[in-house]
Parts: sequence; C-alpha cells; structure tokens
Amino acid sequence: PCTVISCIGFTNCFFGRLRAAEHFLTCDLGYSNLRFYGGLSVLICIEHADTRRMVRQTLLGFNASEVREAASPADVLRHLHANRRLHVGLIDGALGGNALRVVRAIRLAPQSPRRDLPILLMTHQPTPELIAAARDAGVDDLIAKPFTTASFFAKLDDVVRRPRTLINAESYFGPDRRRLQRAFKGPDRRKQVADVVIRPVAPP
Repeated sequence: PCTVISCIGFTNCFFGRLRAAEHFLTCDLGYSNLRFYGGLSVLICIEHADTRRMVRQTLLGFNASEVREAASPADVLRHLHANRRLHVGLIDGALGGNALRVVRAIRLAPQSPRRDLPILLMTHQPTPELIAAARDAGVDDLIAKPFTTASFFAKLDDVVRRPRTLINAESYFGPDRRRLQRAFKGPDRRKQVADVVIRPVAPP
C-alpha cells in the first residue's frame, strides 16, 4: 500500500509540474500555440555534455520535433549536410575562438549547405567586443548565460518567427546588422554592393 501511495504521489507531482510548465509557456510567456514548434528542427553545438543535455530538454519542452547534437565544430557541417531542413543553430560560446569559427564556416564555407541558417550564440560574457565580433561573423543574436526559460524562448521565437533579412556582400554573409531602419535621402548604396535575401519563417 505504501508503494502504491508513493507511486501515485510521484505521478501526480510529475504531471503537476508538466501542467505548470505548460501554463508558464502558454500564459506567462504569452504564447498560446506551441504547436507552431512541432516541426522545429534545431542543431546545437555545445562541448559540455551537461549543458548540451539541459538545452536539449529545454528545446523539447518547447515542443521541438528534433534536436541534433554536435559535440565539436567538426560535426556541424556534417549535420547540416545530413539535414538541410534545420531551422536554427545554437552555438556555445564556451567553445572559445572555435565558436565564431563555426559561425563563419556556416556562413562563408563554399561547402556549407545552409548559409542562411539562423544562429544564436550562447555566452557567459556578452562583452561589447564579443557582441561586435559575433555580429560581424553573422550571428543573429546572443543568449546570455545563465538564462531563464522566458529569455531563452524569447530569443528563439524571435529568430524563428521574425527572421532578419540576409545580406550577401563580398566579405560578409549574414543577417542585416542594422537593428533600426532609419529614413534617409539619396540612393541606398548598400544595394549597389550587396544582395538582399529574404529568409522564410520557419518551420515551413
């Protein structure tokens, strides 16, 4: 009897937490339809197994259908070739200099099959220098660690539902680095030296 009561108590607690998590995502965050993410496919490149597992579980909690794991920068292009329907990539800044090398490989390598992949960079130290370097490498946005579920979901939702226009120039390929669109007089010189590519909203 004690065992049965313990099992019932554990089950009620478990499903209670699931209902609380669902309420948090659908009500507290203001997103009433997580089914949008049912077809979402994410690639994560995180060196530490514990962090990789935590991010994976967070994404699955957001209803992502597939989370591919790359334990090293060398795995990234292999995963991109294996699944060209990936919707977003999460790169861990703990990879050090390799993190931005991964981003540049995705954006600029001739053999990269998904140069347009939205990329989020996770970092403990979002210094102005790192922000500038990440921007120039082609990162869409940064996630500061430690992050909350709300902040993580907000960043993910932003790049998935509101993808920024891509700029294809001689020395740069990536999202438009201008956050604000200001009106100006005269010709748009950027269009004379770069192509503008519109990214679709994912998942298709």
